[in-house]
Order: sequence, then structure tokens, then C-alpha cells
Amino acid sequence: EMNHIIDMQYERLRKLDEQKNSFINIAGHDLKHLVGSIIMSNNMLKDEQENLTPDQKEFVGYIGQSADKIQYMLSKLMDVREIESSEIQFNMEVFDINAEVLHVYRGLLETAQMKNIALVDNILKLPLNVKLDRVFTGQIFQNLLSNIIKFSQTNNSINVVTSLQRQRFVFEIIDGGIAIGEDELDMMFNKLKDLNDASGHVESRLGLGLSIAKLMIQEMGGELSYRSDENGNYFRVEFNVIN
Repeated sequence: EMNHIIDMQYERLRKLDEQKNSFINIAGHDLKHLVGSIIMSNNMLKDEQENLTPDQKEFVGYIGQSADKIQYMLSKLMDVREIESSEIQFNMEVFDINAEVLHVYRGLLETAQMKNIALVDNILKLPLNVKLDRVFTGQIFQNLLSNIIKFSQTNNSINVVTSLQRQRFVFEIIDGGIAIGEDELDMMFNKLKDLNDASGHVESRLGLGLSIAKLMIQEMGGELSYRSDENGNYFRVEFNVIN
């Protein structure tokens, strides 16, 4: 009886530890994205050096140093191997997935504008209900779209499309810019797996965002496809819709 209680407690602690690792990795990725935004904005201020007072120049220096330190600490703290081994605990609920896409789209408009990228809204103005984890679903769209914006060249336009096809919700990103490359995308979407195998793996251009998105889509029973060729870059996510 005593051994049974100890086993149950151990199992509970193991599950908690896995959840904690999973949360740390996902939160850590978000923090990396936010710090990246701070560094980008700060670099834009640095470009205006001639218009800054000596005090302002000093503050810009402090912000840069602090942001670099945070970025370094985050990369050290995030042991990415934990993501694949952890069982993510989902909080499934019914919600309108188009509203979630619109929320992410609006949140990234300013980031796109900073690079003179036009985000085109072709999001279905019709509620489509799904039963998924709302937070993780928002995170999938956030990771995909923010990474595409980050990679895309200036003066480009990116089309964000949602539709209902054969009782499936379909989310598409259509980027007519320079191709990222099919091999590069394969590498980025499988980065978590590769990091488990490779010791001296060189950091790819887009970090872990796409790899985390792929993991979450699969865990929630969705489908992901993508292609990159002379027509540009295309990403597609599908989830079942509730009738």
C-alpha cells in the first residue's frame, strides 16, 4: 500500500515536471520574440543617433546591453530537448477560430508596418467553432505569421486567409516574396527533432517558432503543409470544425 502511494506521488511529480518544462519552453520562446522586438526597435533608435541627446544615447546603450543579456540568458535557460519529451496538457474548449486568427493578425500589423510589409486580411468574417486549446491555437498562428514577417523582405505583401473546406477550417499564409527554400523550411519545422540528435547544431534563421507550431498542430490533431518555390512561400494549417 505504501509503495503504491509513493508510486502515485512520483508519477504526479513527474507529470508536473513535464508540464513545467513544456511551459518554460513555450514561454521562453515568446520571451525571445519579445526581446527580439525590443532589440529591433532599439536598433531603429540607434539609426537616429544624430537626433538624440547625449542622455538618450546613453539610455539606448543601456537598453541594448540589457536586451542582449536577456537574450543570452534565455538561450541558456531553454533546454529545447524537453519540449519533445513533455506531454502537453491541453485545456480543450469550444471557440471561434476566425476571431482568434483576427486577434493575432491585428497584433502583428504594427510589426509588419515597421518593415513596410502589407498584411492582407482575407479572414472569414463568419464564426467557425472548433474544440481546441485556445491559447495554444493562438500561439500556432502567432508563431507562423511572426516568423514569416521576420523572414520576409521589405515592401512585400503577405496574404492571411481562412476558409471552410469540407468541414475543415483552413488557415493559409501566402507570401509572394523570395522563396525561403523547401530544404530550409524542412530544417526549421523539424528543428526540435534535429536538436535532440545534433550536438553542435548551428542556429537556423528563424529559431524554434516553426518547430513549436508544428508540434502543437500535430498534438491537437491538426494538419500542416507548406511549400517554397519560385512563386514564393505557402503555409497551410487545417483543423476539424464542430457542426
